[in-house]
Amino acid sequence: MILAAIYPEKFEGERGLNIMKLARLPQDDMNAVNNMRLLAGGSDTKKRSTGAFSLKFDIHKKKRAARKDRTGEEETTWQLSRFYPMIEELIDKLNKGELSKDEYPCMNEPSPTFHGTSQSTPVHQVPAHSMRSRRTATWARPRNSDDGYSSDSILRHASSDFKKMGQRIFVFIVGGATRSELRVCHKLTSKLQREVILGSSSLDDPPQFITLNQM
Repeated sequence: MILAAIYPEKFEGERGLNIMKLARLPQDDMNAVNNMRLLAGGSDTKKRSTGAFSLKFDIHKKKRAARKDRTGEEETTWQLSRFYPMIEELIDKLNKGELSKDEYPCMNEPSPTFHGTSQSTPVHQVPAHSMRSRRTATWARPRNSDDGYSSDSILRHASSDFKKMGQRIFVFIVGGATRSELRVCHKLTSKLQREVILGSSSLDDPPQFITLNQM
């Protein structure tokens, strides 16, 4: 599986079939390897897609550099995943306005206030009050009271915190997202002060991904 994901060109045609037979893979695993190779796109597939009527989605795509080192961040102490998703760098570049328009074209040009909206949001200072003030008993409080401790109060304050953030960033991943990508979006919400919402056709772990490729 790992060899097919890294070197899909070695599993093309009769050569790939012989390798899988030598490894004594069952038919379901062979289907998974072939489907993973098709997802990566073989050289013969790329040659056929260069016709006059091809969509040419990858015409501006360049060879990507290796992922940046995460030294100095919290992952160096608590490593939650082995690989860091590329979505973190893409969202960070989008927030700074540095995302390449050739590789990621816009259907509509973003407004001038799209980037950095969180800094322009006014922050109202809450007046100070004594922490020794007497609290009303629970049985004597009305049902719609806000004491800061009930679940409704916590949700109300959380929604008000989101209102202070900048414009939302919606990310949709076709074909399935991972929990590492979900964790990245949660981290970037606090880091960028912009709510990052991740959507996908499914949320998969490695065993589920392989099972889907066996179909």
